[in-house]
Amino acid sequence: MENVANPNLAITPQLPEGFVIKPEPAAPEPVRDLLSYLISLLPENINPVHVFLGIGIAFAGVTGGFIILQRLRRSNDSEVKDPAELPKLPYYNILGQLIEDDRLSNSGKPQGVLIKNQCPRGRKTPCIAPYPLKLETFLRVAGIKYDVYSNGIFHTQDNNNNSDSDDSKMIILDMEKIPDSQICMKSLSHKFDVNLSDHLSPTQKAIEQAFNHLLEQKIYWGISLYRWVYDGARSIHKIQYLPKSTRDSIPSVCRTVEHAAWHHGIGKKNATEVVEDLIRDVEALSIQLGTKKYLLSDLKPTELDCTAFAMLSQMLWTMDGPFYVAVNETYKNLNEFCWRMRREFWPDWNDCLDTSANLKFSFTISRT
Repeated sequence: MENVANPNLAITPQLPEGFVIKPEPAAPEPVRDLLSYLISLLPENINPVHVFLGIGIAFAGVTGGFIILQRLRRSNDSEVKDPAELPKLPYYNILGQLIEDDRLSNSGKPQGVLIKNQCPRGRKTPCIAPYPLKLETFLRVAGIKYDVYSNGIFHTQDNNNNSDSDDSKMIILDMEKIPDSQICMKSLSHKFDVNLSDHLSPTQKAIEQAFNHLLEQKIYWGISLYRWVYDGARSIHKIQYLPKSTRDSIPSVCRTVEHAAWHHGIGKKNATEVVEDLIRDVEALSIQLGTKKYLLSDLKPTELDCTAFAMLSQMLWTMDGPFYVAVNETYKNLNEFCWRMRREFWPDWNDCLDTSANLKFSFTISRT
């Protein structure tokens, strides 16, 4: 016979021996009594939940208003232009680490003086970072006077002897800090009414835009990968003096460059593919230059020439291997272009190099 469950039959569960069901913990007596007392004060037609919700909203409103007032106060403070009241200006070392230094407390320079803040001077080039070198070359081509901040010492363009600077790709103009070399060049062109491309046709301006993109989005990343990843920064001591604290951080920098290149896309290729692609890009630059004095005309250099000089200088004077061979031997018109720009706009090139004693070091990089 089929068993049918009796709904009226109460079933008592069998608990394991020694098992005790603990009651749910109650609220502490003082808290519970206080809540009960507060609720008892409310009229019967008011829901206590609504009251506590209103209190929470009011508290959030007061807190938000306080935060907004604090930010407005800070915003008003930041508009003060008196150098004595401004905070210390930041600068960065070769690894991009933010440094605070009392000696850079707005420099005491008057309005209108341009301060260029960049990485320490290199042994073979005034800067081993292409973008600061590009910006400084632009300043020289445009005829804009500037001072270079370097390890707490200011060096004027007319007295730039043995300087070591810091890499922020930043300028300070009229107490305004401007980051990124391209934004700096745009701001300076507007400020000083400079237009290095005013002699170009629309077609030439389009070519300038395309090659600038090639240099900054392809060749720059190839240089970075070759120096920091493929070579593992083992040749850095030949082109740049680095203090011990910085040398200890280089393996981390190498991994950072590798990860950044991966997200950029170029790092997903193997080393052979990257080098071959960049050699073809260098060949394209050589074809564009041809027998001209500059990349777009014989008349005068443009921003493109400043960018190309900064990138090709790294290959010619700070690197070994295929990039050096390409610029120095295979495409000799690029070699002549670099030397022409150097003679014309960097007559003090050797005075802008770091002649500190060579410092050897070694380290290992773990791939994670």
